[in-house]
Amino acid sequence: MHHYVVESFHQFRYHSSRLDCSALLLKILPAEVVSALLVLVMTILNGGLHLDGLADTFDAVAARGDKDRKLAIMKDSYIGPAGVISIVIALLLNYVLLNAVHFHAAKDIYFGIILLMPVVSRWTMVPAIFYGKSARQDGMGRAFIEYTGLKELIFSTLLMFMIDTNTVLFPVEVSCTNIRGSDNFSAAPAGYLFHTPPPS
Repeated sequence: MHHYVVESFHQFRYHSSRLDCSALLLKILPAEVVSALLVLVMTILNGGLHLDGLADTFDAVAARGDKDRKLAIMKDSYIGPAGVISIVIALLLNYVLLNAVHFHAAKDIYFGIILLMPVVSRWTMVPAIFYGKSARQDGMGRAFIEYTGLKELIFSTLLMFMIDTNTVLFPVEVSCTNIRGSDNFSAAPAGYLFHTPPPS
């Protein structure tokens, strides 16, 4: 449980600083370039760990054979065609969705999503672990499953809602004015949904 708390706050603090960088980059670069840079930064900072797991999973799903063969494929360090395709699709989806939010949603919603998406994504691991079953008796997932019970699920859910509510209700001002393609306003990394632009 301590791991989830520390990870959530570290990710929240990191994405708060990344939010400032995004606002700065949007002043000088097109939104498409900023979206690509955000995807690149997200991939580099976690060492591609999640993409590696995604590729292993798709290689195993696409392979023919019994459970033992699929588990052996997941443990293999090599990557197959299905794994490569899954990585490409995941990166493209990240890029396209960031662009879609930027161009089709209000700018305050765009920055709010950038800030909150790591919190929600980290939380989703907890119910997945709580309801999941370990594929191996000696696998890494087994340790998480054994120590993730109802108490951890409830606590992590409450923590997520606390962070999300704080983000919505209590703004911390950061200058994000003159953003390309938007009206001038002083955005905040917290309090987006209830933020009202100042009169011009």
